[in-house]
Amino acid sequence: MPEDFILSAAHPSLLCLTAEILLRPWEPSTRAPFPESRAMGERASLSFSAGTDSTAAALVMPEDTLLAYHRRSFDSMLDHRNAQRLIDYLNTSGTREVIQIESNHELIRTHHEKPVGFSSDFACAVHLILLADYFGLGAIGFGMPIDNTFLWKGRKFRQFQETEYYTYWTKRFSEAGLDLLFPISSISEAGALMVVKASPWLDHLNSCMRGDGTQGCGRCWKCFHKNGPLGRPFDIKANEIQTFLNKRPMPTATHALWALQTMGYEEELPDLTHLFEKDYAWWAKIYPPGFDLLPKRWRSTIETNVCSMLPVMPEPFELPFVNHFSED
Repeated sequence: MPEDFILSAAHPSLLCLTAEILLRPWEPSTRAPFPESRAMGERASLSFSAGTDSTAAALVMPEDTLLAYHRRSFDSMLDHRNAQRLIDYLNTSGTREVIQIESNHELIRTHHEKPVGFSSDFACAVHLILLADYFGLGAIGFGMPIDNTFLWKGRKFRQFQETEYYTYWTKRFSEAGLDLLFPISSISEAGALMVVKASPWLDHLNSCMRGDGTQGCGRCWKCFHKNGPLGRPFDIKANEIQTFLNKRPMPTATHALWALQTMGYEEELPDLTHLFEKDYAWWAKIYPPGFDLLPKRWRSTIETNVCSMLPVMPEPFELPFVNHFSED
């Protein structure tokens, strides 16, 4: 944390929210009501991974948004060099302010016989929650596109705003004086790719977490569905890519179908020929109901920015009918 950060000065609700996000799977007591509510700050922030979706979120949020990168403080297979390249560009060019916070909290799971990783979805932002008073934050954004909001597992439509997940966490963050913000909830992973493709940030961005700081490995799932549609090289026959493509139901199916169709690889999945009879061009366009997830004070800027970058999906919208594998 910053050298002058004082943990005891953080509002109690911020500490409680952090505890719940990191320990909730194992400690039910963390779900208790907060002792008091925190007044909302004025500045927006983004849990910034330096990947494609996160970068698209940064591009559509207000220019004074604080970008905060979580860095593992222990040795692991995760390679930070590609992320560092974009962060260095943003900071040295004066384009945006990016802070980096080191932590080993991803090891918490190992105490519960789980592999290294985030305890829950919002664990990637606990550094921002703890720094909310320090920076006067009133919102924390996450690069969650349609694939993770209006689609369940990227393949079946749901009314995200009606889910228990959405209603619970928006209320919980609000009680800690923070808007829970999904700036790219109106666009898909494909839309996010189009946003970054049109940005000067593209030359410094690569989502591959096994890359060498200049390019991707070309053999991982991210290189297929993130780098491939950007025209970057990848091996469609690589083991990891083939493993994901041949899972049924297929992970992030809508985006994968769009990517395969866009790049001309439909023959890789002969058992899904019936799904390729559809045109997925709409997947790279705006789903306007997604703007309804944005809190009022942030909506105008974000909606204006998104609409300046992408066209709107034609009506009637295809998205509400998505259920590729006829799941209940």
